[in-house]
Formats: sequence, structure tokens, C-alpha cells
Amino acid sequence: MRLALHAILTGLALGAGLAVAQTADFSFKLDAARVAGPWRRVDLYPNTSLRNAPPPELAATVEREYGRPKIVRVWLPLDDMWDYRTGQYTFNFQCGKDTYKDDHIKYKYDRDHITETTVHFEDYMRAFSQHSDELLLNVRRYEREVVDGRITMAQWKEVVKTGLLRYKKMFANLRYLEVLNEYWIGEFGKLDDDQYYAFYRVGYEIVNEVNQELKPALPLLVGGPCVVGKPFRQEDPDARPDQGNQGQRMYRFLDNYARDRNPAKKLDFISFHDYGLKSNVAAIADYQSIIQGWLRKLALPEDLPLFETEIGVAGPVPDAAENLRQATGVSSFFYYTRHNPNHYLFPWVLYHNPIQLSLVQFAAGLKMAPFGAAMKMWSMHKGNEVLCQRQDSGVGGPLAVASMDGSSLVVQTWNYSDKPVNVEIALRGLPARLSAGTQLRQYLVDAEHSNCIGHAGTPCELQMVNQSSGTTPESLKVKLEPHALALWKLEAPGMN
Repeated sequence: MRLALHAILTGLALGAGLAVAQTADFSFKLDAARVAGPWRRVDLYPNTSLRNAPPPELAATVEREYGRPKIVRVWLPLDDMWDYRTGQYTFNFQCGKDTYKDDHIKYKYDRDHITETTVHFEDYMRAFSQHSDELLLNVRRYEREVVDGRITMAQWKEVVKTGLLRYKKMFANLRYLEVLNEYWIGEFGKLDDDQYYAFYRVGYEIVNEVNQELKPALPLLVGGPCVVGKPFRQEDPDARPDQGNQGQRMYRFLDNYARDRNPAKKLDFISFHDYGLKSNVAAIADYQSIIQGWLRKLALPEDLPLFETEIGVAGPVPDAAENLRQATGVSSFFYYTRHNPNHYLFPWVLYHNPIQLSLVQFAAGLKMAPFGAAMKMWSMHKGNEVLCQRQDSGVGGPLAVASMDGSSLVVQTWNYSDKPVNVEIALRGLPARLSAGTQLRQYLVDAEHSNCIGHAGTPCELQMVNQSSGTTPESLKVKLEPHALALWKLEAPGMN
């Protein structure tokens, strides 16, 4: 009966388009006896968007599917909370509602890209507060009104502080304040670097004052500069000025902070974004050392957390096929940063309106997209990473990681390329409980599996394509289509 079930499942999988690798284009050797260290949960830092506020039930879905997040990034658009025309606060505002559409004086920011929803702000905050360890709050808007003289910096400070006092009392695990977002871009205020630092200085003053007044058990921390642009390079600060060079902006911020003579100045984390590593995802491995070099040069603490509060490879387009590219690209970023303990990735994004279908983990109706299924794979890993090495010295091609505990092994591989590849992973050094026999489950994410947003009739979840039990295989083989991911879970007999 068991063999018949295995044959049926395998036949169904092959009939659905699953191809098992014959001759490997790329070979890996997994040595379960060689532990690389504890498995680092790089996947527990999700990102939200208020351009289309997520249904509050998404927070519970994320915790159920991936595990409890360490930090969730949330947003506070200040002009939704406070109306500069009347001075009125609406703390539990309706997310996405444009109360300024007839105001032709106020700066528009990114209003043209925002969807009105029925979600209210405090419901959104409450949901993610309840389903995460900590919250990181980005505050933005009204920066252009300050620069243009329509409101004062003192008013901006009062508005931010008033909001923080309220929300920190309501949501005790509100931990981090990120000051402004991609500040030099037109729809986010179009500030220069020194104008940004003026806002950052007020931001740390607010955090100091809120902590002093509330004396919370979990004090607020503050960071920035939330820049975006070309990938970081060590030589960025000395290069010719370039509008797209986020390394220069980052260095200017750090230099301004180093020159700040305020004894109460505060920088608890550094934040930045990256959408420019499409052709060289491995370059992200050097980001931690590059930024630490700049900190060292400026005599600043080198161990500051680096929060990459947005990252992706796909363009923000309504294209389901690009969602697979995002899934494998972000998986590669996880791979290259997993041993950099100060570098944290907040992939963009859990949920968005259809114009960014390429980047979502959950689509309308909370349907899990391929990117979400890939994140589910990352959540399935076990307590210790074990060695899994390519058996050639070439560059490019698929990547693979593996992890295990005493009774189970998880092996994951993916193809961040536009060509199909055959992959074989040899299994060596298995403990007795696994080498004697296993229950094996295989999962796949590609154009036809785990892809209900791009392939009608496909389950909206991570799809198991093979299940068997018996003799432990000597190797695992799979044909990966472009931007496909595979995962195997091998468990000792009798395990669930």
C-alpha cells in the first residue's frame, strides 16, 4: 500500500510537470556530520505597506505560516493622523483615505499610488503587535511642508511625539523608530542630505523625551537614514557625487552624526534599502564589512545593527511571473547574509495592491504567492546548519542550504537564473536515525507549483509534490525551471 501510494504521488507530480534531474548540471555534497553552527532565522523580519493596508488577519496568517516574527515593519503617515489645516488629530484613521484631494497647496507625496481601504490604523497596529515580538515604525510625511515653511519643525516634532506617546502606550512592543523613507526621492519629500539630518536630529530628541516621560520596560530606539540607490561599494564616499549613490548618502549621514556635538545624540540602528543587486546578488555579502569600515573611519560603534528595511530584485510590476524572480532573488540574499550577524533583511513586501504583484508574499484574498511559499520554505529549517557545498569552483548557478536536528534533515535549493538546471545533492554523514531509513517529503515552487497567482488551479500554499518512506536515498535530484525552488524534508520513521 505504501509503495502504491508513493507511485501514485510520484506519477501525479510528474504528470503535473515535475521533472527529476537525470544528469546533474550542478552537484552539491551535503555532510550532515559537519555542523556550521546554529541555524539563523533570517526570515523573521516581514514588511508591510500602507499603500494598500493589509487585512488585519494577515498578521495571524504570517505567524501561523512562518512562525512568530522577530520584528515587523509598520508605517505612520503623519498627514493621515494630523491635519495641518485644522490641527485635529485622528489617531485611528482610515488607511488610504485621501482627505487632501481638494487641497492644491499641500505636497502630494505618493498619494497617486495609494488604495483606500476599510482598515483602520490602530487595528492594523494591534494585529501586528499581537503577532510579533517587536515593531519597527517608519514615520514620514510633512517633511516637505517643513522645508517649504508651511509648518514649523517644532510642529512636526509635536505631531510625531504626540503620536508616539499614544501608540507606545497602546503597543508596548513598539521598539524602533525609523525616521523618514527614501527622503531624496520626489514622492517621499525630495530633501537633501543635510535637510534629512535635521529631521533625524529631531527624531532622536523625540525618542529621548518619550523614553524619559514613559519610562517603558522596552525603551524606544531610533535609526536611519533609510536611503536607497545603487549597491554599496567601499569606495563610495570618495567617488564623484552621484544622485543615485546611496553609499554617499549613507556616509554623509554617518559623518553628520559623528560631527553632531549633542551629548544626547542617539543612533541605535542603521537602515537602508536595496533594489539594485539584480545581476550580482552575491555583492550583498560585503555590505556588513563595507558599512563597518565607514563606521570605523568615523570613530563610531562598529556593531550597530544594519536593518535593510526593504530589499528585492523584481520590479514593482503587476506580473505574477516576476514573483518567482523575487522568491529566488531574496532567497539568495538570505544565503549570502546568513552568517553576517549584524545584517537583517526585511524583504518587500507581505501585501500590496496589484501594481506590485511581483513583490508580494500574499495576494488579494490572502492567497500565498510563490514568494510567500519560498518564505515558508525558509521557515521549515531546523536547529543547526550543516555543510552543503557545490562541487565545482564556478560562479553563478543554483545555491543550496541544509539544516538538521537529531531526527530530521531539511535541504533547500533554488535557481536564480533564466535557464533550467539539473541539480544533485549527495547525502553524506547522516546520523543513524536518518541513514537507516526516512520519510521523505519534497516541495516545489515554480511556474506550475505553489503558484495560484500565475497558474490557475494550483494550490495557494507551499505544494508537496512527492512523499515516500523507506530506504534513505544517497542523493536528491531535481530539475529546476528558471526561478524555481525545491525543498526536501527527511525525517526518521515514526516522526510526523
